[in-house]
Amino acid sequence: METKTKVCEMGESSRKSLATIDSVGDDLLGNILNRLPALHFASATCVNRSWHRICDSLLSTPKLASALSLNPSIQDAVDEVFNKVFAEPIRPHFAIVAIGQSFEMHVAIELITKKLGTAIPIICTAAFGLMGRDVASNSFKEIPQWGEEEEEDHFNNWQFYDPSAFLDGDFSEIFNRPKTNRNAAVMLTVGFLPGMKVAAVTLSQSKKDALFVDEFVTNIRECSAIASGCTSPAAIMLFAGLGTDTDGLLEKLDCAMSPETAIIGDGSSVFLCGGNCIQKNSKYSVAGVALLFMRDRDKPGMGNIQFHVALSTGMSPIGPSYKTVSVREIRGKGTTWLTAKSEGDIQELDGQTILNQIYDEMPDLVKYPSLYIGVVKRRKCFLGSNEVKWITSQVFHEVHGGDEAQLFVEGRSIKTGDPFRVFQSDSHMAFSSLENVYDKFRSLKQGSSGVGSSSCLTAAPGNNSIIFGGIVFACIGREDGFFGKYNVDSTPFLENFPGVPLAGLYCGNSEICRGDSSSYDRESSSHRCFSHSYSSVYFVMSYTPSGPGI
Repeated sequence: METKTKVCEMGESSRKSLATIDSVGDDLLGNILNRLPALHFASATCVNRSWHRICDSLLSTPKLASALSLNPSIQDAVDEVFNKVFAEPIRPHFAIVAIGQSFEMHVAIELITKKLGTAIPIICTAAFGLMGRDVASNSFKEIPQWGEEEEEDHFNNWQFYDPSAFLDGDFSEIFNRPKTNRNAAVMLTVGFLPGMKVAAVTLSQSKKDALFVDEFVTNIRECSAIASGCTSPAAIMLFAGLGTDTDGLLEKLDCAMSPETAIIGDGSSVFLCGGNCIQKNSKYSVAGVALLFMRDRDKPGMGNIQFHVALSTGMSPIGPSYKTVSVREIRGKGTTWLTAKSEGDIQELDGQTILNQIYDEMPDLVKYPSLYIGVVKRRKCFLGSNEVKWITSQVFHEVHGGDEAQLFVEGRSIKTGDPFRVFQSDSHMAFSSLENVYDKFRSLKQGSSGVGSSSCLTAAPGNNSIIFGGIVFACIGREDGFFGKYNVDSTPFLENFPGVPLAGLYCGNSEICRGDSSSYDRESSSHRCFSHSYSSVYFVMSYTPSGPGI
């Protein structure tokens, strides 16, 4: 009897305490709940219907949260970024985990999955470098993930490169370099996008390295149709494996998707998929994964999330125009040997002659040039069994040297008669294009009501569009040695949108951005261009509420 009395008294006390909290009013209670860490906030939504309604109203606007840790312990680094990202209320729809190359991906994704569960897509990538806000200092940092000597070996000494070594197709040297504390880093980026669905679809590859491109595109279209009623997502963020030939894939995506679909990403990544990723061909290996951002047909009227893309190029054309004469593709090695002739000339040129022509036009200040050929390819794109579309695109192939017989370039699918120009890495071009990106962001800022920090979104009267996050894919060649100063690529975003979360990944040599070639050459603006080098691709997110104000 005494025990029953105590239980009744405890229950009555709890009800009185809850009633006391509820009596403060929805506005004050919402203010209190909004200050809770995400895990406690999630628990608060389960207290009763009133609290659940208030929590839902607090999470009616989108949010991007990101944090970077340089802790040399992967367990501690994951704990630090997780605690920072989830220090405020958020319901994640996707997560991107980027790590320095001294950490193991399977360990990082296992640690994150234990914390986030398997209900959302999780992509883990071993980036060549990171950009993010450090949890220890709260300062924004751009961190290429290798030292100067290693970087010089990989990017600058191509003119002493032995072509036969490249034919091995062995990328192990990149990942077997000495582990240093500079490579110890973890960055976690989590997005909450109400009114949208986010899914991850994988790209399968056979044992003979054949990509199942048609199946991949079909799966994307079907997934988008189920989620939004439209076969084309609002945006696609693609991670393609290092060494994957993405030319045909990107052309097919461009043909199959609506012109309004933003397509961005990393075409030379090392990644793992976790959580809720759609993989229909489990018996094959995964060569890529696409993160799909789709309108939710079941939740209309929740405001409008838009994705804005900007590209900063870092290469300029040099020398005459050429046309390939002979092409020899080294099967299974991902390389091509070719000869060419100058436009209007009948003499066939070997690789060394082409390089000498380029060297003669180079300024003496360029100590270690990085060269690419931009090949204009006109190809058929097959959409289904009956539909055929012609597409003209400019595709960049890195030059790895030349001799008195041929020019050696990376990549395949070059045909006899294809026209091309040589491009050089150019920091002056990069600075100029960054000014254009800055101006574009300034116009975007002026056309919006303001910016949203990680803790809140605020709108000005009369204009209620808000910038709430950004992601950057930058070439590893665009580090401080390229620009001669630090923290350059993040500046256009951070100065225009101070306080807005920004996450950045350094890519190998293939930054994906759907567009044309006008950034490189005004005369070739009609050519499509999907994969870039020495570039930075900016993916900016904005939100407009459905009603007046927020």
